[in-house]
Amino acid sequence: MSEHIYIKMISRVGCHLCEGAKRDIARVLKHFRETHPEAEYSFHEVDIADQVDLQRFNDDLPVVMINDEVVAKWRIHDQEFFEKLEALV
Repeated sequence: MSEHIYIKMISRVGCHLCEGAKRDIARVLKHFRETHPEAEYSFHEVDIADQVDLQRFNDDLPVVMINDEVVAKWRIHDQEFFEKLEALV
């Protein structure tokens, strides 16, 4: 069995790219869940306004991380994101 996969999206309130990325992530995670029902993962959205340590990403929002590795900035590419998740199963 694979280890737990931690997915984090760093965003900002009112960011239209962040809202789109959240929808894209939900779509990919639905497909991932259907393909790999045994995989354990969690998704957390973090508002950059509350995170001083994440201010380095201020101009790159949204930023998506898997297990603390940046895998996407600005836009989610469904297939690429899915493949990164699948590689961890």
